[in-house]
Amino acid sequence: MTTVREKPAFEKNWTAEESEQIRAQLERLLASRHFNRSTRYPALLRYLVEMTLSGDVARLKERLIGVEVFGRAADYNTADDPIVRITIAEIRKRIAQYYHEGERSEELRIALEAGSYIPEFHFPKPLQSPQLSASSSTEPEMRQPSNSSSHPVSSERLQTRRRYTGLRWLALGLAVAAILTVSSVGVSRLISPSPAAAVLSPLRKGNSSVFFCIGRPGDIPGVDTQVTSLKDHINQVNAVTFDDVLAFQIISEALHTTSRDVSVKSSVRTSFSDLQRSPTVLIGGLDNTWALHVMKYLPYQIDRIDGSPRFQIVNHRKNEINNWIVDFRENYTELSKDYAIVARFQNPETDQPTLLIAGIGSDATKAAAEYLTNPNSLKPLAAVLTKNKDKKNFEIVIESQIINGASGPPRLLTTTVW
Repeated sequence: MTTVREKPAFEKNWTAEESEQIRAQLERLLASRHFNRSTRYPALLRYLVEMTLSGDVARLKERLIGVEVFGRAADYNTADDPIVRITIAEIRKRIAQYYHEGERSEELRIALEAGSYIPEFHFPKPLQSPQLSASSSTEPEMRQPSNSSSHPVSSERLQTRRRYTGLRWLALGLAVAAILTVSSVGVSRLISPSPAAAVLSPLRKGNSSVFFCIGRPGDIPGVDTQVTSLKDHINQVNAVTFDDVLAFQIISEALHTTSRDVSVKSSVRTSFSDLQRSPTVLIGGLDNTWALHVMKYLPYQIDRIDGSPRFQIVNHRKNEINNWIVDFRENYTELSKDYAIVARFQNPETDQPTLLIAGIGSDATKAAAEYLTNPNSLKPLAAVLTKNKDKKNFEIVIESQIINGASGPPRLLTTTVW
């Protein structure tokens, strides 16, 4: 008895129709809620699928993926930097979540088996042999019987079968058109940069890494870390705000897909020479002394109101005062709004591209980072930047609703470019 084994993905020569179906399913998968808020996971999954379809699976090795997708050096140590393995594990989890929900049984299945970087494609039964369906275009009922006199077919029944056949071909044509449409959208996404990529593009300066400076609660400039006790070192030097860490994770993930390495320090450990070496991202507002330092170059700044624990965002260039105020005496569970500044500009002191993400409170800092990586939220800002291509700097103010201590979706309040 002969056992027939289906060819693995890396041994198969995919037909044009099969490749279109796979790419269409890939776009459907990446558009789902499991992938559409990330940039790192779609970039890697798209790379794996395209390399497999092209037959270039020899490139699907951990080190080569790290170099070509994440911009690592050719000799980087995969044991010290497991970014590929971590990202693949997360992709497997998200694919499983996607196929587990809703009516997915009729969809083409893209799978990444444990221990492999080569995706497998499992076609649903009706689509598994598209060439057979096309070659079987003649309906069995339409064939002339060997003895027409003994098996007469009425003209009415014949016309009914012809109409049925026509409807089947119409349905097939509509399905192919839909697949081609989804595929063309996928190609346009490959070519057209995302709004987030357009906003972050100045940080891609040459081959340099991106430096992150994260705020620290109770930031005290000039703390002598050599003479502090262990308790002071933990509480005063190493401590960072959790929302600031989340903001760092969100932005660094976006930058990983642009093939950039990152380095990070807390604001108390950051020196001026750190800011001079490479493009910089400053995260945090009142808890980041370097963020407060560079605000003097921006139209909108965070000001203290009459020495009180109330802070507001003010336009210093137009002497405008808005009601964008946060009172630090207010019960946190009763806080309803928080505000943040986001600015991308050329720092005149360091001559480096700088991205500032500074909330009055930490909730707004995290909300601002989410705003910068949400394609839908960024559309208004991207439109302004496209219209003002000659102006390289921008600053926006966003508002984040706070409901029962949790931040809601950010809302754009104002935009200025120069």
